[in-house]
Amino acid sequence: MATPDLRAAYRALVAKQAPYTALWAYYEGDHPLVYASSKVRDLFSGRLTRFSVNWCAVVVDALLDRLTLKGFEGQDVDELNDFFTDEAVSIDADEAHRSAAVTGEGFVIVEQRDDGTVELFENDSRLCHIVYAADNPRRKAWAAKWWGGEDERRYLTLYYPDRFEHYVSAGKAKAVQTVDAFVPAQVPVEANESGVIPVFCFRRSRKRILGELHSIIDLQNAVNKLFADMMVSAEFAAFRQRWVLSNADLSDLLTNPNETWVIPKSDKEMEPTQIGSFDPTDLANFTGALDNLASKIAIISRTPKQYLLQAGDISGEALLAMEAPLVKKAASYQQSFGATWREIAVYVSALQGKVLDPRAIAPVWADE
Repeated sequence: MATPDLRAAYRALVAKQAPYTALWAYYEGDHPLVYASSKVRDLFSGRLTRFSVNWCAVVVDALLDRLTLKGFEGQDVDELNDFFTDEAVSIDADEAHRSAAVTGEGFVIVEQRDDGTVELFENDSRLCHIVYAADNPRRKAWAAKWWGGEDERRYLTLYYPDRFEHYVSAGKAKAVQTVDAFVPAQVPVEANESGVIPVFCFRRSRKRILGELHSIIDLQNAVNKLFADMMVSAEFAAFRQRWVLSNADLSDLLTNPNETWVIPKSDKEMEPTQIGSFDPTDLANFTGALDNLASKIAIISRTPKQYLLQAGDISGEALLAMEAPLVKKAASYQQSFGATWREIAVYVSALQGKVLDPRAIAPVWADE
């Protein structure tokens, strides 16, 4: 019989899979083509090549450029900074920050190896979950992580301050449909001698999980639809198309460049030959609408407009003013993420036998 915490962990981890995978797809440029009308969708779905302008990545990467962790400053941090350098923690930090910006959550797990050395690694936010105490939203009640093993079974660990509970699926991971598929592992319980849950979460807000893409996905869909419409128009209606009304045989007429048309004149008793052309579609109508959407994305995400638009020559003072909202947003992220990094630093140092005062150290961010 699965415990209540195991059931809660299973529900939470399953619930993350689809929405987080979709957010990663948007960041990586794999966007679905969304139609405004179901009739148009049914008509064109599967017939058109997908086009996308990936502004989701621009919004996220503009923020990440200002969230580069260099190390720590303060009392007795030399050994800690050596650990961060030796273990290439900056790489894991970048990935955790990226995950938090994309999905709203980034996770780092710290473990002590059998030889006593410490290991820190970033984890996919689809694989981890933390539950906080009801009476204190800053205190972790327990955490969970699951993953697929080399034996094709799914493993799940629950982390508590005093113990780790290990579970494994009875069958293959792809066959897991309910929490009842999990049974205690060969070593079901492991003591947690540190008294600390070694799963650390990076979040923008304690109240809700909110990444940088949640508020701009609808606009990104509109951008892709307009861009696809522009490409179709460029394919079929951006060039001048000519028409001919004549009773003569026009099968030999060609529309190649520099081709001269020789059209026989009509007989007197027939309708006179007429030649005309259709006006080409003005693609500026699309580019203007795309620029308007880019401006909206910039305002909502607080990303400088010159990152999304061709702004021309801009003075230094204007650039500073345009980047001020992004700088302020990045500072807010640094404050939130910095608290988690201080918590990690204290825990890593404790595993190495050194006591650090979290109030005496501070993360150092690269000045981009």
